[in-house]
Amino acid sequence: MATVQIITDGPRNLVIKVDGTGAEVNTKIVDVTTLNPPCTSMRLNSIVHSLAPSAVMELLWDANTPVVAWNLFGSGGIVAPFMYTQGIPNNAGTGVTGNVLLNGGTASTNYSIYLEFIKNGIGA
Repeated sequence: MATVQIITDGPRNLVIKVDGTGAEVNTKIVDVTTLNPPCTSMRLNSIVHSLAPSAVMELLWDANTPVVAWNLFGSGGIVAPFMYTQGIPNNAGTGVTGNVLLNGGTASTNYSIYLEFIKNGIGA
């Protein structure tokens, strides 16, 4: 079960840490309507994650059909800085909510994920 810790919820950015054990099935880890200030979507700016060996998980942009933002796999720390390329935008189509989901793992998967986002559509 995912436990989300908000580290920074600023005027233009969101930094969270997600820890848990077990399988996740499209678990909402970010609800853009509850942020301060709320926004309509976000860009993924950076990821650092550590998963149980051989574990595979996905970060998804929420929509009628969720879209994979990034695949997470492997043990040890993986750093993926996207800020140099303006981040990974939310490219979900019909029914896009702006929210972020976590999917994957198994009953014994331990994980820790540190995520940095840039807010888009603030006050819209």
